[in-house]
Amino acid sequence: RHGDFATARPLLALAEPYLGAGGIGPAQAENYWRQRGWSSLRERDLATARTAFAAAQAVIDAQPADFSTLRAAELGWLRAELALQAGDAVRARAELDAIRSVYEATSPPGHPERGVYARLQARAAWLAGDLDRAARWLQHAAAVPESARSVIDQRQQIALEAAVAAGQGDCAAAQARAAELGRPVTPPDLPHHAAVLAGTLAAAERCGRSN
Repeated sequence: RHGDFATARPLLALAEPYLGAGGIGPAQAENYWRQRGWSSLRERDLATARTAFAAAQAVIDAQPADFSTLRAAELGWLRAELALQAGDAVRARAELDAIRSVYEATSPPGHPERGVYARLQARAAWLAGDLDRAARWLQHAAAVPESARSVIDQRQQIALEAAVAAGQGDCAAAQARAAELGRPVTPPDLPHHAAVLAGTLAAAERCGRSN
């Protein structure tokens, strides 16, 4: 969570041999694989993340009664983020569409999780070149008050709005939004968040250079 991947990797590796030991239930095994995948995803070790999430899903599939619908949907959310990091907009949208009803049922309008979900959909649409759809999802995300968003959520919202404006040819709006991210951030963006910002802001920068 704090970006100390050099410490996290060996600790997670030490725990893996104990997964088959007595007393380790499905919930603990699934949580281990989920956390290993999430740590790898933050680091942008996408291959390890993919393997870990598949192992977590296998545990859920083997013992579905041990896991809530929301718990299973959260794993779909992580796979969607993985697909976006890998540049696979089609897979990301499929994962997100599959869990949409769960998030809408468990998170009322204005809830921060609704904003997170909407931004993931916006990223998938932007990556696929569907700017109108991306803009619509960003409007849904903007319905969450800024006071309820994390710093990371707010930075991604701004960067995506800049990228969509650039794609629509509104370079002035794109540059204005992108300029809002010039402030230093503490703590610094983790690798997977930095990748999102870099990709979207590059679109705004290209728009500015072309005009």
